[in-house]
Amino acid sequence: MANGGADKNMAVRNKKGIFLTTLTLFLLSLFLLSYSISYMGEKRDATNKRISTMNNFLISMEKDMSRQLYISGYRIVFAWGDEVFKYGKYIKNVSYAAEEAFFNGTVNGVENQFLIEPGTSYTFNSINESLNENAKKIGVEIFMDKPRILISQDDPWNVKITLISEFLMKDKAGLAMWNKTSIISAEIPIENFTFSTLDRNNLSIHFNNKYYINNTHAPSFLDRLQGNLTIESPYGIESFVDLDELSLQEVDLDLTKSIVDYVYFSTENPLPFCAGGGLLPPLPSWFKIDSTNGRCALYGLSP
Repeated sequence: MANGGADKNMAVRNKKGIFLTTLTLFLLSLFLLSYSISYMGEKRDATNKRISTMNNFLISMEKDMSRQLYISGYRIVFAWGDEVFKYGKYIKNVSYAAEEAFFNGTVNGVENQFLIEPGTSYTFNSINESLNENAKKIGVEIFMDKPRILISQDDPWNVKITLISEFLMKDKAGLAMWNKTSIISAEIPIENFTFSTLDRNNLSIHFNNKYYINNTHAPSFLDRLQGNLTIESPYGIESFVDLDELSLQEVDLDLTKSIVDYVYFSTENPLPFCAGGGLLPPLPSWFKIDSTNGRCALYGLSP
């Protein structure tokens, strides 16, 4: 009987031991699971914060790229205008010339002072270097592959410059990465290059201030830079030639032609002229505007 009681007590103790062991293992598993969930939660929070930081940087970077692109585009157009108006050299192809200027800092094959100055530059390399310097401050790497620059007009009064590239931004720790086609644009008002719109109330003011007006039968601003004066464009603009000022340049004047600028400097000589009476103050005797393509009505004159 004594041995039977001992065996019974041993069995009870074994059951208690198994229970305590099982309970211990359960509690340990629960603790490890809780720690794992907590760790994953902390890691997820850290990743989310990193993603948010990088996304905010991306938004700020794209705004800065647009600003830098505006400055580069402004200087490119200014350099082109300088070539045309100071040196009489047209820009043969603005698409090719935009690539040349933006990536090489040259115009017509010559390094240009408006694009590359001592200690600074307004080319793609300078923009890329500036962006990467800022990216390093937050532990991010930026790669811009296969960059292209486009220049165009969507309206008569602005030149649009667009940078397209395959864009990669990644965290150095490998937490997050952006991979996309980046398209950044900036619009440059041609008013910055002494252009303005027509004062319809007074043709004399329009003439004296060298204002421009949109005319779909005229060449656009970019057409003019390329010397394409006979091309019609929905973004065409025109103004008047001041023959008194032109005479100061010691060139031969043609008093038989319309003084609409692109007409005067072309080989064309359209007739007849609009009637210009009744304008105050009086305009010069050589002030002649051809009546083609509804031009008289455009300026409020009689055919």
